[in-house]
Amino acid sequence: MPPLVKPQLNLNGTSGADLLDGYARQLAALRDAQRALRDDGPNARDYQTHADPHAFIRAAEQHADRIARIQSVMDEIDSLAIAVDRQLVERAERAGRR
Repeated sequence: MPPLVKPQLNLNGTSGADLLDGYARQLAALRDAQRALRDDGPNARDYQTHADPHAFIRAAEQHADRIARIQSVMDEIDSLAIAVDRQLVERAERAGRR
């Protein structure tokens, strides 16, 4: 995967506070989705009559992969939020030196 492209705060763009609020909302929604997936994972009884004797194991692995993909998106959004927060801190430090 290529490096994550992070926003660069500027006067013509979205404020850092608004970006952080958006990231917080996105992370909350993804946490809810991840929780729902964890709560409703595959049940072995739903695969007991499957022709493939390993169907449940494969279904459980696929389910774990879905949860991991959501975590990967959460990690990206967290990285974006950290990048924006660092820029806000740097701005505040520069303003304090003036």
